[in-house]
Amino acid sequence: MLDMAQMYLRAILNERSWSWALIGLVYVVGAYTIRSWFMKPLVRRARELDKPLWHKIKGAYLQHSLLGWLFFLLPLFISIVLWYREAFAPITIKDIAAILGALVSFLLSIFCHLQAFGIATIEVLRQTAKTQSEKIF
Repeated sequence: MLDMAQMYLRAILNERSWSWALIGLVYVVGAYTIRSWFMKPLVRRARELDKPLWHKIKGAYLQHSLLGWLFFLLPLFISIVLWYREAFAPITIKDIAAILGALVSFLLSIFCHLQAFGIATIEVLRQTAKTQSEKIF
């Protein structure tokens, strides 16, 4: 069993023409999991609202979240570029800068997603309050 795992690991490290997809998949799954740690409590509470209100919030969020998704994908591309390098050693200052840039970009993506969700929620609640006040008068 251990020999088989070592064989697969060796194949992944040596055959980078296809293993970049595996690195990308690991990033997407890991990053989406970390992102959901921050977003899940907000989404769960927003879903407790009635369905039409939740659908409006979700639609407004999708309109505001483009920058967050760009910052989310940037580390993916950086990871793939670093993966295609000839050798992992020696690590240069450019590599460290790229890794730090990817980390900063990922953190910015989380902040942008949280901000987009907050803005979307406020917009929808403001529209709902305005509509309800117009119905009263």
